Amino acid sequence: MEIIVALLPHLVGLRLEAVVVRGVGVRIDASTKTVRAACGACGTWSTTLHGSYVRRLADVRLGGHEVLVALTVRRFTCANSGCRRRTFVEQVPGLTRRYARHTVLAAGDLEAVAVALGGRPGSRLAYRLAVSVSRMTLIRMVRRMPEPPPVTPTGLSVDDFARHRGHRYATVLLDMHAMSCHRDQSQNVCQSQSSAGVDNVMISTPTVES
Repeated sequence: MEIIVALLPHLVGLRLEAVVVRGVGVRIDASTKTVRAACGACGTWSTTLHGSYVRRLADVRLGGHEVLVALTVRRFTCANSGCRRRTFVEQVPGLTRRYARHTVLAAGDLEAVAVALGGRPGSRLAYRLAVSVSRMTLIRMVRRMPEPPPVTPTGLSVDDFARHRGHRYATVLLDMHAMSCHRDQSQNVCQSQSSAGVDNVMISTPTVES
């Protein structure tokens, strides 16, 4: 089992029980070694075991093979009588997340694919990378991602679009370097085609190169 840990270091700390190769897939049977866990709602540590079950997590490919981690996890009873959760499932840092069907490492790769290509093209590329995922799963991953911190742009592009064809038009400002909408100011200038709104943004953003 040492070779598996060397190739997949994020599985360190687990008890590896078996590795089964079937066709183009590899299943790794593993279990946790913990005897206690912290409740995700209140943070109280518990050693009272309620039960266990197997989580099936898609992992990064290994030698061109799809990898599935069949991880046996424990469900604990929360020791805090005032907690809204009576039971909770342990999470493995760096490997599992609540309700996730992919390992943290595999989910990071898929998020990068989803951001770069979107749903359908990203799904096709993921299949070539030996990770089967639907286009809707990739789209949901993008929607769950946190908003990036706002960055003051240095170069803006001005464009017009019709909010109601023939009646109402608006202006949108695009960050030329990040190619993303300048959201913190667009609400002030996207209501009309007036140049005054654009001028106000240029004045209030001194880093923009005119």
